[in-house]
Amino acid sequence: MPLVKNTAHRQPPEPTTRRLGWLRARGGLRPRLLLRTLWAGLSVTLLLALIAGLLAWQQQAAHRDQALRMTVVALADTLASPSPVGAAPVGEPTLELPDPSVGEDAVRRGPADAIHQVDVVDPEGMPLHHWARGATGPLQSRPAPAGLRLRPPAGALPQPSWWLERLAATGPTATEAGDPSTASRALAHGRLAGWRRLGPGPESPWLRVQDDGPSPLSAALPAALRALGLGLLLNLGLLALQWQLLASTLQRLVGAQRYAAGLALNDGQRLVVRDGADELVALENALNVAGLRLAQQRQTIDTAISELTQNEVELSDANEQLNTIFSLSPDGLLSVDITGRVRYANATFARLFGLSRRQLLDIELATLDALLQSRLAPGGDWPGLAALLDQPRDAAPPDTSVQDASAHKQVLEIAGPPRLTVELSCVTHTSDNVHHLLYLRDVTARVAVERMKSEFLSTAAHELRTPLASIYAFTELLITRDFPRERQRDFLAKTHRQAAAVVAILNELLDLARIEARGGQDFNFRTIDLGDLIEQSLVDFSVPEGRAAPLWLRPLEPMPARADSSKLAQVLGNLLSNAYKYSPGGGEVSVRLLYEVEDAGASALRHPVIEVRDAGMGMSPEQLARVCERFYRADASGKVPGTGLGMAIVKEIIELHGGTLHISSEPGRGTCVRCSLKPMLVSEVQRVVADDGIQPLPSTVDPAATHRSGTVIF
Repeated sequence: MPLVKNTAHRQPPEPTTRRLGWLRARGGLRPRLLLRTLWAGLSVTLLLALIAGLLAWQQQAAHRDQALRMTVVALADTLASPSPVGAAPVGEPTLELPDPSVGEDAVRRGPADAIHQVDVVDPEGMPLHHWARGATGPLQSRPAPAGLRLRPPAGALPQPSWWLERLAATGPTATEAGDPSTASRALAHGRLAGWRRLGPGPESPWLRVQDDGPSPLSAALPAALRALGLGLLLNLGLLALQWQLLASTLQRLVGAQRYAAGLALNDGQRLVVRDGADELVALENALNVAGLRLAQQRQTIDTAISELTQNEVELSDANEQLNTIFSLSPDGLLSVDITGRVRYANATFARLFGLSRRQLLDIELATLDALLQSRLAPGGDWPGLAALLDQPRDAAPPDTSVQDASAHKQVLEIAGPPRLTVELSCVTHTSDNVHHLLYLRDVTARVAVERMKSEFLSTAAHELRTPLASIYAFTELLITRDFPRERQRDFLAKTHRQAAAVVAILNELLDLARIEARGGQDFNFRTIDLGDLIEQSLVDFSVPEGRAAPLWLRPLEPMPARADSSKLAQVLGNLLSNAYKYSPGGGEVSVRLLYEVEDAGASALRHPVIEVRDAGMGMSPEQLARVCERFYRADASGKVPGTGLGMAIVKEIIELHGGTLHISSEPGRGTCVRCSLKPMLVSEVQRVVADDGIQPLPSTVDPAATHRSGTVIF
């Protein structure tokens, strides 16, 4: 019996099955088999009971017919045996009616107690003699009922033939005797009438005997009930026997069903196979084989699931690492599948083009091409993504599926803001999901460095070429010609000055390179008094001939700061040199030392500031923006000597001190350079001053010394 029913193509139930549906829906196999057996047994029992009833009915009807025939024949013989006594004959042959007393005695001696009425009638149906049974007692001669006329059989019947008439329940009449429907009703009630001619001639009277005995149904019903009872007993016996026979089989089927239901959890356990029906043994063996194979498959599946779970964890970790790497990568990545749609774009790619990732994902190449082109600076050379992807690649090695496109990079200018220079390249793969990978790198700094390098080399070559050309020319003149001693000394002095200029350029280049390379690691930071530093720098500075010394008024209080005194002295020397060189017409050069204070109280921060101001030619905003570039000189005429590296060195040293450089200038009104150093707490300044034995700072400040930006000047 299948454990799972397939109801996909179930046929509509038969009428009998539909009537027993409520029984079929209840219980298991044994009740269903018993119900079906009971139904079949009841059907057979009912059929047998019906057959028994019909046989009993037929037998009873035949017996009554035979008994009535015998009664009619015997009574007719009895009535015809005495000497006829009565009226003269009517026609030939002559038949005398029996003596009434003799006839009555013969009727009384009739063989059947069920005889209800005996009549002797003429051929026309008129009663000649009438015997009837009362409510109780035997037959008695009685006067014929008024108007009684019976219908003899039609036609002449040869003696001793007889005729059987089946009567209705209400009693025979002349018109009812031959009615078929009346005969059927008579059959149901058991009333019969037998006819026999008492003589040989057609004028002979007829004997009619009426039997009102029980209907054949009275005998058929008990027979049917007996057969039904016997059938029920046999069915009960068969059901009990079947119940006992099915017990063992059903027990094994239930065990097989439970085993089949628990196959997923048996882990290779076997079902005990016992002797019995071949079908049950085959079923149990098949279940054992299925259980063993299922256990093996389950073990294989468990191993595969464990491996898949481990692979999923590893894949998840790898995806997380890749996503983290791609999201933190400074370079942009964008992948396109084989259908030409964007499948992935990291945040850097979107940021460099000033877009969001949502704008880039799941769009076609044509849309991406138009979107990227809209972000480029006008006038740029943009061949389009199709041209970039269709460019011939380098041949890939036989064991790889990647074609390198590093030789086909496209440099683009993004409008911004900020304006960026990027490098776009493409890598092609045979994978369907990642068919093209666009690689975007920000090369703005590299391009700027390359530009600065080119400008630096060009400027350095120019700056070195001029003094070297002079040195070469003077030495060539001294070698090839003879000059007076005074002229030779003049040539040698000029050669010396040009050599000194070359040495100065090289020294400043070396200083700048060393400062950038070491990043301030060779700086000797210590707490110094900026006032002492400035005074010493002013003493060491050589004022140009014909110019006044810088204006300097030292503060009354010490101004400590954490700095490298030699580097700050170099900064101050460069600033003073530029102040004098770019004010050739004269003018005052001043140096100030001041504090810029943030907030107030002991927790306030104080920024030491060194300010150098001149009243020279000044600079335009364009010149001011490039003043700290290497080899940049505000004086393009070449009349002002210098290497163009001084302000670059100043800016680098101040920033390595943790400070800032601020330059303000106007053409014709001079330039002011302010070097703000790393701030110090007021409490720290007071502690340093106290440790050195210097008087603390004054508690009041001259309002006239207040800076216009809110800072305080000492």
